[in-house]
Amino acid sequence: MIKMAARALLFLLLILAIVSGGWEWAAAIQFQRGKSFLDNKEWFNAMTAFQSSVRIFPRNPEAHRWLAKSYLYMVEGRNPETQVQLLKDAEKELDKALAIEPRYPYYWFDLARVSELLEQLRADHEKSALYCYRQAALIDPNNPVFLEAMGAYLLENGEKEAAKGLFAKLLTIDINYAITLAGVWLQHKYDPQELVSSFSGSQKGLARLVPVLISYQQFKAATMAGQKVYEADPKNPQAIVTYGMVTYYTGDCVRLKEIMSPTFKLPDYRVVARNYYAMCLYVSQQYDLAEEEYLRLVELQPANADFRWHLAQIYLSTSRQAKAKEQLILLANQPEIADHDIRTQNYLELAKVFDNEHDRGQALKYYQLYLGLKPDDQAVKDRVKILGKAKSENVIYSPWEMKK
Repeated sequence: MIKMAARALLFLLLILAIVSGGWEWAAAIQFQRGKSFLDNKEWFNAMTAFQSSVRIFPRNPEAHRWLAKSYLYMVEGRNPETQVQLLKDAEKELDKALAIEPRYPYYWFDLARVSELLEQLRADHEKSALYCYRQAALIDPNNPVFLEAMGAYLLENGEKEAAKGLFAKLLTIDINYAITLAGVWLQHKYDPQELVSSFSGSQKGLARLVPVLISYQQFKAATMAGQKVYEADPKNPQAIVTYGMVTYYTGDCVRLKEIMSPTFKLPDYRVVARNYYAMCLYVSQQYDLAEEEYLRLVELQPANADFRWHLAQIYLSTSRQAKAKEQLILLANQPEIADHDIRTQNYLELAKVFDNEHDRGQALKYYQLYLGLKPDDQAVKDRVKILGKAKSENVIYSPWEMKK
């Protein structure tokens, strides 16, 4: 009798295990369907699939997280009331995920993003975004994603001093995230020289910061950072190029050559170093010296469109049309010029050269190529009308165009 009861109990447990496993299997199928819908940007279908998954098996924290993500994807383009409702739904799902697995940092990170959006909409929310970011960072203190996001949140909310402390840590973990946060600092117009001080513990970080400062036209701070890099290791080629980069913006070509000259013969640095020196000479209209440098650069990199373009501009500025034409034709015959502006302006300059030579057919050809890239130039349209239609036999096509 006892043996029969034991067998019955085992049978019942087996049935329960099969049923339980079946529910989990069904929930997993719905979960995968939801992720597939998300990949195809079918937000509503994804939401429905994830809702089915959590109804079938509510103890899967990932299903709650991805349901929250589907709500987030649906926020864009909605009216404020609907946005708030979707964000609150996402908040509830992330709370459920955390109730199941409170030590997984990305649930806190996702909740921080939701809370931040609710704060921006001035809507009620259970936990502050900063609290959630800190919880994520406490669980995974060396995760640069969490630290950079928390720093950006602090900067956006005027907490500059609190954000400054994150730079030193990011510089030791991943410089890329420190640079991204530096961009947020500059976007909010905080003192760029304070930013340089925050990077002072990392020479690599300072070197990476220089072009960012230049892009925001913070030349004084960029010079300060470049000088720190150079003074720390004046024989290091990268330090030399970094300092030369900021010196270029002072317009002092003599000083720039003095700084950069040790790198002029180094294979890994000579092109970038000579390019800065050539640009300085070109901008300051020292065309004889600039020509020499660009000829060297063309010899080093014959396919570089920028070098040939500047060489052509030097020849045009010094009334050497034949030499300019030679460089412009070489550029036009390149299979593809990556820089859209150079390709556009090259066609225009070449059209003008042929126009000045009274070669109507070739001028028309290049004006039309130019208009293909910049169709709204009315002055060129008017010139094309005056020139009229050139006969095809008068147009000389390049071998590349003939292949096309």
